[in-house]
Order: sequence, then structure tokens, then C-alpha cells
Amino acid sequence: MARDFGPCGITINIVQPGPIDADANPENGPMKDLMHSFMAIKRHRRPEEAAEMATWLLRARRPAS
Repeated sequence: MARDFGPCGITINIVQPGPIDADANPENGPMKDLMHSFMAIKRHRRPEEAAEMATWLLRARRPAS
């Protein structure tokens, strides 16, 4: 999307934290080793970490034009 809309002056922000440690996807679940094998940081994220990043993006001021 950023490549499509960037030339129009539209910026794109995304929060993609990877796997989140939750009941439906626990860090110690059966897919842990597979998921962690291709991740730079070999751990599931906490829900608070994803929320903090989204909050930071929402609060960030737009750059001056």
C-alpha cells in the first residue's frame, strides 16, 4: 500500500508484531518452534507491546508540510 499511495503523499503505518502470546496462540504452543524459526526476535509478543506501538503511532504528530 505504501508504494501505491506514497506518490500521492499518503503514508501508511502498520503494526505487525508477529505472534501474540494469548490463549488461542500460547508462546509454549505446538507451533512455537516453527514460528520462531523465521523470526528475528525469537519470542511471542505480549498484548501490551502491540497496544503500546499502536498507541504510539496514533499519538505521533504528523510532520510539518
